[in-house]
Amino acid sequence: METKQFKGQARLPEFAIPKRYDISLKTDLSECTFSGTVQVNLNILEDTRFLVLNALELVIHQVWYTSSSHNQTYRPCDVVLDGDDETLVLVFDEVLGVGEGVLGIEFSAALNEHLKGFYRWWALFLFLFFLFPIFIEDLLSLKRRYACNARKLLDKILVSVHKGSFPPVWELRISGKRKKKTKIFNFKSLVKIHHARSIIEVFDDISYKKGSAVIRMLQGFLGDHMFQKSLSSYMRRFAGKNTKTEDLWSILSEESGVQVNSTMDAWTKQKGYPVISVKSKYNILEFEQLQLLSSGSCDDRLWIVPITLSIGSYNRRKTFLLETKFRELDISELVHSPDENSSSIKEKNRETCDEHLWVKVNTDQSGFYRVKYEDKLAAQLRKAVESNYLSPIDKFGVLDDMYALCEACKESLSSLLSLMDVYRKELDYVVVSKLIEVFYEVVKISGDAIPDLVNELKQFFINLLLFSSEKSGWESISGESHLSALLRGRVFLALATFGHDKTHKEAIRRFQTLLNDRNTPLLSADTRKAAYVAVILNTNTTNRSGFDSLLNIYREADTVQEKEPVLRHIASCPDPTIVLEALNFMMSDEVRHQDITYVLGGISSEGREVAWRWLKENWELIFNKYGTGILMHRFITNIVTLVSISDPNNKWFTPRVFVMWQFCSNEKADEIEEFFESRTHPSFGMNLKRSIERVRVKARWVENIKREQSLQDLLKRLAHSSKS
Repeated sequence: METKQFKGQARLPEFAIPKRYDISLKTDLSECTFSGTVQVNLNILEDTRFLVLNALELVIHQVWYTSSSHNQTYRPCDVVLDGDDETLVLVFDEVLGVGEGVLGIEFSAALNEHLKGFYRWWALFLFLFFLFPIFIEDLLSLKRRYACNARKLLDKILVSVHKGSFPPVWELRISGKRKKKTKIFNFKSLVKIHHARSIIEVFDDISYKKGSAVIRMLQGFLGDHMFQKSLSSYMRRFAGKNTKTEDLWSILSEESGVQVNSTMDAWTKQKGYPVISVKSKYNILEFEQLQLLSSGSCDDRLWIVPITLSIGSYNRRKTFLLETKFRELDISELVHSPDENSSSIKEKNRETCDEHLWVKVNTDQSGFYRVKYEDKLAAQLRKAVESNYLSPIDKFGVLDDMYALCEACKESLSSLLSLMDVYRKELDYVVVSKLIEVFYEVVKISGDAIPDLVNELKQFFINLLLFSSEKSGWESISGESHLSALLRGRVFLALATFGHDKTHKEAIRRFQTLLNDRNTPLLSADTRKAAYVAVILNTNTTNRSGFDSLLNIYREADTVQEKEPVLRHIASCPDPTIVLEALNFMMSDEVRHQDITYVLGGISSEGREVAWRWLKENWELIFNKYGTGILMHRFITNIVTLVSISDPNNKWFTPRVFVMWQFCSNEKADEIEEFFESRTHPSFGMNLKRSIERVRVKARWVENIKREQSLQDLLKRLAHSSKS
């Protein structure tokens, strides 16, 4: 047998299974290198002269294998590192017998700057498994056979639930934000890896957030106490061991008495997720489930959906499993008081009763599904939002669901705008943040769908934010909460982005003070971003002083925290020439490799074409400089799709930006496909495919908006109501 038998294999051979990894590392920061040892507890299942692991860019110094069963130490006669397959093949003269043993390896490597493996960056611990010798067997996004942690968000949620220590904002955001990525690409939760280079494409926000959402849904359905009890049993039983998805489901089933395995199969093995359509007829609610795909297609796939609902009050709740496509639910006992007799119920004016009772399905947004209400129920829910009857997370959820359905062309843009209009006096940070996120998305798509109405659209959004901006003010208030400070920053940033004249004038005035005094209290860390946006939006080639001033602030800054906001906004200029200059600056030695994503994410709509041309003209330089690591994924995503990723305060995994723009036509998708036809690489092929799909999804949404007849009249009315 020769080593070539392992060449080009999607999976490692199964004659040796790892059980445990013990890794020790020592860094040399002066030389930017590291060395280390790893000891792997193995179980050899059949006689072999080979051991095969995943490894990349390592120098191997020593290797040994000690058999516990045979009390003998073996050393390989050959060590073969394959850079293309990212494998390490160990060849032994003697046959390694069946049984347990320990494989030891001493190695060294460079601390690279490609954000891959053990690299030079503050978040290096996220991707340790990419370079160290490791077995990756049947790798699935929710199924692991190695000891390294690759589920930061999911694991944080599991640990937080186990300890009962959810921070307030985290609890809100996991139930709402979890859907953002998954709804776009319709990925299954279980994804097979065909090459080690493809790992980075699967370990993204989609797999993290979909896995987290499913866990959160189970917690909401089973109850906090039962879920925590089950997790405690799970952690005790599998402490120090490797697990797969089914192990967690089995423990949950044992503890709760609910057949979680059968319930969760569809959630982890089907694409997309369900949309629950709800209608009412007297005291009967009619439920129907359909698969929601961003492409607009659907089929007869079904889920077992944990349904929770509240009717008119959070004291009147109902929970049940929707196991079929259709189901009717009698809500008489929830609608009427217990002391009402049957005759009084019959005599009650049902229409009047229905008019004042709102129905909120998916209470607390714990379920991983969207809800589509018939017109009457939607109108009642709008009144409930406007009257502040709903909790912040449910107000968030109503808006989040409506936006997702609008993007999937299941609801009209007019319906979405009418819903947004009732959020005028909203002050909750998470809800306002979602509102602003939707603002950005709608303005972006409208630039291609209804360009003549974009100014009215921006004015409408400005009107909606004036109440919260007046309440927040530019100055911090003594004793205010952290969320109040964050809200101030988000609101003024949005107003500056949409061109609010009063905000621009005040922001530029404060910016001038900042130029003379970097420590001025007139611009806090939260409001400084709004000032940067106001400055860059008033910059062009004939008046570039704002751009130059921002570069000076960047160059004089002592910390990354001061530099980052400048990078996020220097490419947001409406002048394409300035955008091109910002992109070239990004490639200079003045910008760290890991920081280029901030610039890419801030490209203005006016600059998207010049950015695309720049990418094509500089492709060879970019590919050679940044290789096949995570930065190449950012180039693909941020320029090909330029898709919005919210929450500028969150730095986990993907750098977040305040607003990004994307292409929205099938013609552009065809152009992108043609360019990359001969340039696709296994490390970003999946990401490229998703990006192109995103462009086509947006193109479909554009065409759907163009067909709305009443949109112009609605926008003119909304833009001029309460105008300031």
